[in-house]
Amino acid sequence: MRHLHLHTKQVIFILALLFTVLFLSAVGKQVGYAPIVEFMQANPVLGMSVYFIYVILSTVIITLPVVPVWPVALYLYGFTTGVILTMAGTYIGASICFLLARKYGRKLVIKMMGKHLFSEVEHLVHIDNPKTFFLVRLFGNNYFDTISYIAGLSSLSYKSYIAITGFVSTLWIIGLFYLIQRAGGIENLRSFLTIMTGYAVLILIGTIAWEIYHKRHKKKKRKK
Repeated sequence: MRHLHLHTKQVIFILALLFTVLFLSAVGKQVGYAPIVEFMQANPVLGMSVYFIYVILSTVIITLPVVPVWPVALYLYGFTTGVILTMAGTYIGASICFLLARKYGRKLVIKMMGKHLFSEVEHLVHIDNPKTFFLVRLFGNNYFDTISYIAGLSSLSYKSYIAITGFVSTLWIIGLFYLIQRAGGIENLRSFLTIMTGYAVLILIGTIAWEIYHKRHKKKKRKK
């Protein structure tokens, strides 16, 4: 267990989560949310476009977190629009990851995720069974973009990849948006902080489980 460590994205996620909560709290106390909401509502196309592009980039760029901005999208655009924008951006970003990996191969993927992380997940390249990929996608959601790149290196068809990714992503996005909404979103900072902290804990648990899995996988590989 002493070898367990947090990957860069998990550290950035936790820091971004803390920064987002503190920033929103400070802004809310100083100027209130009304001026910000009025500006975004007066420029809906601009605001939605920026958010949509950010979701795509956060899916393609491994170290760029997206979940901390979901409550903002929910607050500004409502549940339905926020979910649609998030799902659309996620699907496009996931497709970009897969197609880039498939076209440019390992060299690009290694550059995008780094040699260390790539060495840990490289064996997933051999996952070409849709059922197995479904489980990897479902329980490895905090490694969404990493799995997307690796899938592009596998023999999994794009049709199976995007169908599974679309289904699982829809479940995660709708589920988390629902929880954030039920907690009161950024209007109820205490409940919002509780929900987001809970999600951060799940990320940490997923990271530890991921590390344990890879540690055992490496041992089995050495024995062979």
